[in-house]
Amino acid sequence: MDIIDFALKMEMDGKAYYEKLACHTKNPDLKEILATLAEEEQLHYDYFKRLKSNPEDMSGVEKL
Repeated sequence: MDIIDFALKMEMDGKAYYEKLACHTKNPDLKEILATLAEEEQLHYDYFKRLKSNPEDMSGVEKL
């Protein structure tokens, strides 16, 4: 497994973890925070996916 594949897996694992926690909390503020963290993991995944297909494309790195 190369480093990009590892990063992709870590981002999806993180997203699933935050989504699972969000489903199990009744606190609306915490639920919102966890949903935001899951969204951020998706953004990271999308970035690494794009980087894998085009290693020269560093656009979006400032948002990470």
